[in-house]
Amino acid sequence: MAEIVNLLGGLLDHLNEVPEPRQSGKIAYPLDEILFLTISAVVSTCSEWDDIVDFGEDKLEWLRLYRPYLNGIPSHDTLNRVMSLIDPIAFEQMFVTWVNRNIKLPEGTLISIDGKKLRSSASKLEQHTAHIDGGKSAVHLVEAWCSDLSLCLSIRQVAEKTNEIKAIPLILKDLDLEGCVVSIDAIGCQKEIVKTIVTCDANYVIGVKDNQPTLASGVEDAFKSYAEHCAGDQFSK
Repeated sequence: MAEIVNLLGGLLDHLNEVPEPRQSGKIAYPLDEILFLTISAVVSTCSEWDDIVDFGEDKLEWLRLYRPYLNGIPSHDTLNRVMSLIDPIAFEQMFVTWVNRNIKLPEGTLISIDGKKLRSSASKLEQHTAHIDGGKSAVHLVEAWCSDLSLCLSIRQVAEKTNEIKAIPLILKDLDLEGCVVSIDAIGCQKEIVKTIVTCDANYVIGVKDNQPTLASGVEDAFKSYAEHCAGDQFSK
């Protein structure tokens, strides 16, 4: 029971991280109450707005242990409208931060940090001109993905792909990396990023490209030397 209370307390601590999209003078149902109701209902296998309303009405006494719900449970139309207005990236960041607080990853777990572009996030006009500016108007995300759990552990929105370098250290700080293996493509091949991973007692697999010629050449030479050493050992046997 104490563990459940701690989990709920962690969730309630994070709800205010999602910006309120409505005008302050017209709010009958606070956003944190709507988010807490919706998340609790979905975790309890509700999948439709009507189901969430029914859950709220059945569990109103329990919900009021954590939030006032002075106006009771909102209608399914209100839930639908408010949830469609919130910033989905901010909500996802809040949710994965809460989830990550309560996960202890086994040693050797692979965490893949990668960036992606959501082209459909651009307006129709921006999508029409995307071929001119390279699609820069679309939303760029950097996420930490754990395949073993099929779970996004952290996510950050960045202005453009080049800003991924700034987002990666923030994601690393979100995670408990001890004993894990972090993989990043060549954009993460930076001294400070590697230092952060090592400081967390984690290992890393990071790509190297020719835009860092000295490092790329050194890595290539090291692999050649190792291959020649292994071939020599095999020949001597």
